[in-house]
Amino acid sequence: MEDKVSRLYNDLFKIEKRTKRFRLYPIHKQLSLPDNQDIYDFLIKHFNLNESKSILDAGCGVGYGSLKMAQSTPANVLGISISPLEIHQARQNLIQLGNENCSFDILSFEDIPKNSFDTIICVESLKHAIPIHSSVHSLMDGLRLNGRLIVVDDFYCGSTVSQKPEQKLIEDWRLEKLIDIQDLPAGTTIDITNYVSSKSILSSRLKLLGLVMLKSFVSESYTDIFRGGIYLDILYTQKKMNYMILEIKKHK
Repeated sequence: MEDKVSRLYNDLFKIEKRTKRFRLYPIHKQLSLPDNQDIYDFLIKHFNLNESKSILDAGCGVGYGSLKMAQSTPANVLGISISPLEIHQARQNLIQLGNENCSFDILSFEDIPKNSFDTIICVESLKHAIPIHSSVHSLMDGLRLNGRLIVVDDFYCGSTVSQKPEQKLIEDWRLEKLIDIQDLPAGTTIDITNYVSSKSILSSRLKLLGLVMLKSFVSESYTDIFRGGIYLDILYTQKKMNYMILEIKKHK
């Protein structure tokens, strides 16, 4: 299962590398937060990450959020991914920026060292974990006593997963399931769905049509990744997805 997710992230990196002008970029949603904040800026301020001594960025991509937290807080920040290509680029980005309080490693959620971090951040990475249930346990085990896990992700709020957009998203992105807020331990939630850019059903359908027309010219992985993103947009338009922040504290 890990190989399947790793391949997905490697394929995403190859696509992003061809389309991005810079080598340090976010792989998460671009939100319309106040003052043009990135989600990591919001987390740093809202959750007082300056008070953390050690932060794990679980699913760090090419290090965008990890390096932002290292620059904005005194914490020692570790960014992890199961994609060797992402971690290689993250380390190159680190060399350029020179943050001594940041490092990167190829590591799965299941291999996170226990009782090691004050704060663990998961921005749009938990939904790709397989299996999700044991991954949440591993993340919680990685926290020190009174530490907190902060999950930012797309949470399903529809009534059935058997319909086409839901099933196609699961298939294209190799997901175990669409995560529901009830799948995770109880915690404090913040709904920031209103800051997600809305797209019309028509524009999403036109994008799907465009992908069909381009299918013979692009790789299957490119088609799957972008088609999955379009189906996710459709679910937001249908109000079947919420973009949520969930903070879970470890008390024992």
